[in-house]
Amino acid sequence: MSTSHSLLLDIGNTNTKIALWSPEAGERPAAVATVPTLTDSADEWAARLLHVARQWDIDTRTVADVAACSVVPAASEMLDRAARKAFGLRARLAPDTLAIAFDNIDDVPDNVGPDRIVAAFGARRSLAALNVIVLDFGTATTVDCVRGNTYLGGVICPGMRTAASALTDRTARLPELTFEIDSPKLAFGFDTMRSLNQGFIFGFAALAEGLISRMTDALGGPAAVIATGGLAPIVATVCPALDDVRPDLIFTGLVHACMEG
Repeated sequence: MSTSHSLLLDIGNTNTKIALWSPEAGERPAAVATVPTLTDSADEWAARLLHVARQWDIDTRTVADVAACSVVPAASEMLDRAARKAFGLRARLAPDTLAIAFDNIDDVPDNVGPDRIVAAFGARRSLAALNVIVLDFGTATTVDCVRGNTYLGGVICPGMRTAASALTDRTARLPELTFEIDSPKLAFGFDTMRSLNQGFIFGFAALAEGLISRMTDALGGPAAVIATGGLAPIVATVCPALDDVRPDLIFTGLVHACMEG
């Protein structure tokens, strides 16, 4: 009997991560590919999904589910049409058509970004602590709180790359950052590039530490702290307040949503 597979998608403003998952694999996807986000062609989306499946040597007839977390409404619509073209399936989008077994007490729950909800859900299912703080170092830097099975909300700050682009685009002499540092200890006397990299990496680490401290006070008790997003591993090298780093936490949330739904 053939193993059924799911294609999971984390659709961001710039890039989309596509993961292959099957129930037999537990909570970790078997493979992940990163491609640019598409918003204007269902045919291109369908071709891309089929190409990725074939790259992984997957019989497309065994694809039983396409589940996604998307912050780009136009891409969500294209994905649904593409899934029907490629696999004869409707794409399930968290948290709308892919249910998240999670209470959300935000004043306007529908306005909370799907990425924040799915990442918080993934953290909740991964950690036993009553209180959880989730940091996502993406296009925006978000810091969200969970108590028990309830999403409490959080804060939104500029993303590291977003802030860096704003700075270098408005200055004639500042180079683009590489987001690399030589040591986890702050040092002086370096060139402009090192000054920029240190400023952003140590600066966002300090931002994270300050918000974690304030949110822990607001929660009224200790919290497990988990970070995700592409730059999370870099920040974690200088930010001991981060207990765990999982760059693909959204996939963890999608996997658990699929298993429970």
